[in-house]
Amino acid sequence: MRLPSWLARRPRAHVSDACVAVQSRAQQMIAARVTQAAGQRPRVNTCHVVPAPDGLTGLHGWWEHSASPRDTSVLLLEASDYQILQMDAPPVDPCEYRQAARWGIKDLIDFSVEDAALDCLRLPGIETGDKAGTGGAAAKLITVVTRQALVTSAVAQWRTAGLALKVIDIPEMALRNLAVLATGGDACAFIHIGIESAHLILLWQQELCVSRQLGMGGEQLRGLDEWNRQTQLERLALEIQRTIDAFGRQFSAANLGQLWVSSVYDAPGLTQLLGQQLSIEVKAFVPADWIDFDTGAESFDLSRRIDHTLAIGAALREVVPV
Repeated sequence: MRLPSWLARRPRAHVSDACVAVQSRAQQMIAARVTQAAGQRPRVNTCHVVPAPDGLTGLHGWWEHSASPRDTSVLLLEASDYQILQMDAPPVDPCEYRQAARWGIKDLIDFSVEDAALDCLRLPGIETGDKAGTGGAAAKLITVVTRQALVTSAVAQWRTAGLALKVIDIPEMALRNLAVLATGGDACAFIHIGIESAHLILLWQQELCVSRQLGMGGEQLRGLDEWNRQTQLERLALEIQRTIDAFGRQFSAANLGQLWVSSVYDAPGLTQLLGQQLSIEVKAFVPADWIDFDTGAESFDLSRRIDHTLAIGAALREVVPV
């Protein structure tokens, strides 16, 4: 079984009215259901947390009462379960990228390429024979790789629990959906500071171009005194600026002018501090500015160590073009 495609844009014959996304973690399963009526903003109908001991059985019980079998279902991979690799695009038709990329990554992964499931995305602005904005660089691909056995196991477990798994996705694409919702097609950077770690992505033409995982979370920041928190944020700003500078060198035709800050801890305060240290405009990403929430649904609760942001972003794949 091949890994379902999530990165490349492909026409879809049908777009369901709702999407349920599930982030499976060691301690819990985090789920969110998003719908959108014609001409209206996306709406988060419900968010739910299933304790790890209840697993997919508990998820099935919630699903029966809160979702529909017709909903698109998305599972988010854990960061440790996949790799994102950038490589030169092979000289083949786009429909053959995945097969050609399979052999290009064989020395970059720690398991047999025969056991890999992967998907590819060609980076924007880097076209064969078009040197504008790239300094003459070769066309590039982003390739996401996971183990085939992991995909097969996930699909089998969901089927056993009476659930149909339709899409496998990654957190970076969930954040991409949130960023596109806020900015449209503009080039931008987007960082989400979750409970234990942070994800930084950079987009151009609505495509994921750069991603980084940073070892700093809202729980850590909350536990620091003011001086140490300031020191950590200065380090974070330096890492962000270095990533932005590298992006500018690779995608010089992109006009990246904004960083959006999503955080489970003091998003307005972090936005202000980062804005004082970075060379681009920094804005707080407030989910309620772009998404409606039904009563009881919430994007995060730091005191309970719950963060639905990634699940909500993944569920937006039926709202934001992918």
